[in-house]
Amino acid sequence: MVEDSVRDIASLPPHIAIALATLLRFLLCGEESATHAFGDSLPHSLADTERASLEVIAREEAAHAWLIGQWTTSLPETPVAFDVAATRRFFRRLQTRDRALHFARVAALDALVCRLLSRLIRGDALTPYAGLRAGLSRIRSDEIEHVRVSRAHAIRLGMRPAEFSAVAVEVEARLAVLLAPAMPAIRVMTGSDRPIRPRSGARAPAKERRPAPTPG
Repeated sequence: MVEDSVRDIASLPPHIAIALATLLRFLLCGEESATHAFGDSLPHSLADTERASLEVIAREEAAHAWLIGQWTTSLPETPVAFDVAATRRFFRRLQTRDRALHFARVAALDALVCRLLSRLIRGDALTPYAGLRAGLSRIRSDEIEHVRVSRAHAIRLGMRPAEFSAVAVEVEARLAVLLAPAMPAIRVMTGSDRPIRPRSGARAPAKERRPAPTPG
């Protein structure tokens, strides 16, 4: 799969290669942040017997980062003014002492990543490139499971299911600002001007809550 996807990358038309490079730089920052979150900060809120699922996710996120890194080495520099520092701040600000809220934010972000990946996979730009679409599909499949695991931990730590839509609004609103310069790239890759933004009718962002007790 890796060889096929890298071969596809090398044969992309220049305008598609530049657009994909723009989006992959964002995804790479996300994978690196997720590797840290699942491998270091989030496990502290769980009992030893519950940490195995996060260790698996951390390994998968590291594998995603490695694969995206392989792709980006074959792609051109993007002309988009991509603020790496702002992107890393975005991911850092997902962290909070409230572990249930932290898990819920991670679940919301991973769900957004799944939506973005789905649009890339289904977009006309990558239709001829089965190897690259397979690589993106593998990442999306893992992220879907990460959403499920993160939501389950958030609920176990005290997050009510009804609160998730408010958390999603918070994360999606921040992400929309971060991705605004990349919208032309999303348009090239998906053929759509539809931004990734908060769902209509959702409630206002959730406020920080008192930290949940750590299992002993």
